Amino acid sequence: MKIDRLLSIVMILLERKKVSASELARTFEVSARTIYRDVETINQAGLPVVAYPGVRGGIGILESYKPEKRFFSAQDVTMILMGLGSVRSSFSNAEVTSAIAKIKGMVPEADRKAIEIKSGQISVDLTPWGRNGQNLASLTAIQQALENNRLLRFGYRDRKGQTSARCVEPYRLILKKSSWYLGCYCLMRQEVRLFKVVRMSNVSVEAETFTPRDIDGENFIVDNFDDAECFEGLLRVQAGARETILELFGDSALKRENESNWLARIPLTDNEQSYGFVAGLGSEAEVLEPIFFRERMLHFFQNAIDKYR
Repeated sequence: MKIDRLLSIVMILLERKKVSASELARTFEVSARTIYRDVETINQAGLPVVAYPGVRGGIGILESYKPEKRFFSAQDVTMILMGLGSVRSSFSNAEVTSAIAKIKGMVPEADRKAIEIKSGQISVDLTPWGRNGQNLASLTAIQQALENNRLLRFGYRDRKGQTSARCVEPYRLILKKSSWYLGCYCLMRQEVRLFKVVRMSNVSVEAETFTPRDIDGENFIVDNFDDAECFEGLLRVQAGARETILELFGDSALKRENESNWLARIPLTDNEQSYGFVAGLGSEAEVLEPIFFRERMLHFFQNAIDKYR
């Protein structure tokens, strides 16, 4: 939108002494002529923007008009860039790329290189190994629906394999335990629900809009993530499985039992996801407690063996 571009140009000019029209045009993906028209609009609004001629010239706000205090410190900008970088890993969104360029444009040239280096020292990539095109398309559609208060329609397969068609009012995208969830009001169930994005298919944004309900976003997230299903499991693990436990649950979950074994206390759930996780640890892990889960694993392995006979 033009008003967004005008505000962004003003913020950049407040931080930097002068910027060329061509650089602004590249940042906002418009023509230099559009930038000059924007500058004229800003002038008419009462903010004195001047053009400096010559090779090192450009566009800037009259120095005597600028406030002395910057909007953001170098530390602020660094943290903003880190956050936007992590979002960009999950969303193929030109707006995120544009926002990063705008934030960088607000940084004085003398500080820009140092800030780029610092913001690149921590990389948060939320995508799984191997590109999941369907998941990315679903996230993009959900974001569009959130921005415009539009109903969202999709097919859903629950953890028991049952499928259903849903139409929902989307309210929030949530990243929990390396998985994306959609927090929404389900029109079929007439209640707030969480849907795992990877289980959604044929996601489409409806033309119909909705008036947001008065929903406590924080509480509905807590209420719908049923952590009460979790219980503590005790596993005996060897070196290879130990590395996986250490990576996922931290050093505090492990206690050395003897020279070759460790005891691992980790959260488990009584479902196929946990059975598969423990099975993935292979012969280097053995469930000790609780007994019922150990029996579930025995049944899980017996079924797997029967399929290969």
